[in-house]
Amino acid sequence: MGSANNRDIRPLDSALLYLKMFNAATDALELLELGNVEMAKARLRSAQQMCEEMYVEAEDDPL
Repeated sequence: MGSANNRDIRPLDSALLYLKMFNAATDALELLELGNVEMAKARLRSAQQMCEEMYVEAEDDPL
């Protein structure tokens, strides 16, 4: 298990965050290939914010 700030993170949590960011990166690459730079940036920002919210909520949730 990984840890952040000396706190264990459940494997499912980190795998889910990874999957969401990986999918966003894939979407962003496709958007960049189409020349949609602003949409690609927005997709990455959205995924980043979603993952951050999920991470913060998980920190508040006892193991």
